[in-house]
Amino acid sequence: RRGMERFRNVTTWLSTRCIGISQTADHAIVNTQKDNGCWRRTLGDEAVFESQLVGPIQPIRCRFVIGCDGARSAVRKAMGVEFKDSGYSERWWATDLKLHDEKTLWGKKLPKKR
Repeated sequence: RRGMERFRNVTTWLSTRCIGISQTADHAIVNTQKDNGCWRRTLGDEAVFESQLVGPIQPIRCRFVIGCDGARSAVRKAMGVEFKDSGYSERWWATDLKLHDEKTLWGKKLPKKR
């Protein structure tokens, strides 16, 4: 998230859900709403997010919309783009990790810092 701070025309909104997208000839409008939802544990010991939309709908006018909001993407649905299943039958999670000692684990496989 901090990496986006270097772009003065980019604003990061957290705890906000895209609830719809429309397009005109020269821009798009993304309708957003604050989401005060929370994670809960299911009987199968899985974590499920229960959305709780609150407050007014906030339209955002923009030139571009980038959909990187996961398998249940509101952006992709608004564009009419189907999710292509990779065919995995196992449950899995995608995560980002920061290791305390990456060199011990990865050795010379680590990319050089720019």
